[in-house]
Amino acid sequence: MVDETKRIPLFRQRKWRIVLVLVMVVLAIWGGLRWDRRRRALYRATILPSLGGQVTVAHAANERGQVVGMSQTAEGERRLVIWERGNGIQDLGPVCQGRIDINNDGWIAGTMLNAGGKEQAFIRDPNGVRTMLGTLGGPTSSARRINDKNQVVGVSEKANGVERAFVWDRIDGMVDLGTLGGASSWAKTINNAGLVFGYADSTVAQLQPFVWDPNQGMVAPPMDYTTDLNDESYAIGEYHFRGDGAYVVAWRNGQGMTRLFPLEHGLHNAPMINDAEQVVYDQPYRRGWAQLKAKLKREWFQSQWFLWDARKGHISIEQYMPNRLGEEFLPLGLNNKGCIAGMLTSKDQTRVRAVLLEPIAEKWEK
Repeated sequence: MVDETKRIPLFRQRKWRIVLVLVMVVLAIWGGLRWDRRRRALYRATILPSLGGQVTVAHAANERGQVVGMSQTAEGERRLVIWERGNGIQDLGPVCQGRIDINNDGWIAGTMLNAGGKEQAFIRDPNGVRTMLGTLGGPTSSARRINDKNQVVGVSEKANGVERAFVWDRIDGMVDLGTLGGASSWAKTINNAGLVFGYADSTVAQLQPFVWDPNQGMVAPPMDYTTDLNDESYAIGEYHFRGDGAYVVAWRNGQGMTRLFPLEHGLHNAPMINDAEQVVYDQPYRRGWAQLKAKLKREWFQSQWFLWDARKGHISIEQYMPNRLGEEFLPLGLNNKGCIAGMLTSKDQTRVRAVLLEPIAEKWEK
């Protein structure tokens, strides 16, 4: 006759052994997947240090590995910073909220308060000397981008208070780029050929994208949505083809439009393009677990960021974010080596961390 008092403990022991084996199997599979993911990783992610405050943002990276941005001190003061691997983060002085850029020679463009307490665009040389760029007659100006010829573009107020796109260099100073028939214009980027991309009020629409050529003036690209310009003078944007749907396209004046890849949904944020014709773009959650999770959390407008490469295809870059814990990723700069500078914002928006994604060369060569 079986002793029931002994049978129950034996049963419990067997049950916990089964549970333990299942846990070990799950952990082994999980560890194997993590190892395989690291083995196949195309990017290395680095969280950049701060100056002691809660907000640090990486705006741009040049091809020498220098990253510029803004970091708050513990007292909340905004400071211009530069980071290099091996040298760490350096405080370069005060800076205002807004875009900061760096070229491949280490010249930096940004915005700071002038002697009169007004925001004004500046350029900083590698020796630390800042030059204020002035305005178009109004009290303020702000810089957006700098190219390798040390030309700076941005926006300045005129004497009548209207905002206008400008290009600045040491020979001609600040030049008003005009409009497409409306009152205002805003420059966003400049390439090494001196072409400028931006937006302008036109006679038919507000915020009409334009490409400005020193010889031809403003031209409106024939796209539904234009967002960036590379050094090969290709503008990147979105176009809806009748019967074929939406595509990310590249357009060059005189050469027409080239389809790069189709879009399942329209663009959510502005994509970027580099000279390797890699495109950083985002899309709403599209399918599977990511889409289900978004719906369960009622995050209807959440999106994921991707890099498109003609050889590698579409790569989810958010998978390389370290310790995300619900943080929202926003890329701000893409250089010609494929490095992506950006920021991670905490769910409660109280902390912002600067992040740099660098391609792992040997993984891209395979």
